[in-house]
Amino acid sequence: MTEKSILPDLAEIDSVDASTAHFTKLEHNIIWIRYKVIADEFDIQEARNHTEIIEALNNLKSAHLVLDYRSADLSYSNEARNYFAQDERHAKIRLSQAFVLQSLAHKIVANFYLKFHRPSCPARIFNDPEDAVKWILTL
Repeated sequence: MTEKSILPDLAEIDSVDASTAHFTKLEHNIIWIRYKVIADEFDIQEARNHTEIIEALNNLKSAHLVLDYRSADLSYSNEARNYFAQDERHAKIRLSQAFVLQSLAHKIVANFYLKFHRPSCPARIFNDPEDAVKWILTL
């Protein structure tokens, strides 16, 4: 699958590749995070690393985050989920969260995250990446 078939038709500004995800800064203040297959549990250190990457990509400014799990296979530690939902430093870098999912298992986990961990920003689940971008553009 090529990058063009994964991302909607938005201009790419910059990108960073990490062991757990590929980060792409797009126009309209969007950072697209395409998660990878990860054998080990995604822990708190990886979560903090994601915050640092987003801060560097967007010059410490808040951005809309698209969390693309369509090619991913991973599990989060409870500490990492809590960090993403409620950590003050991470909360400052995001304006919204759009989850792009295909599998039923990912949808169940994402719904649990939204209901139980209650992220401190607008957050929604999408099947279609274009719908995720349309929603972000209405915020």
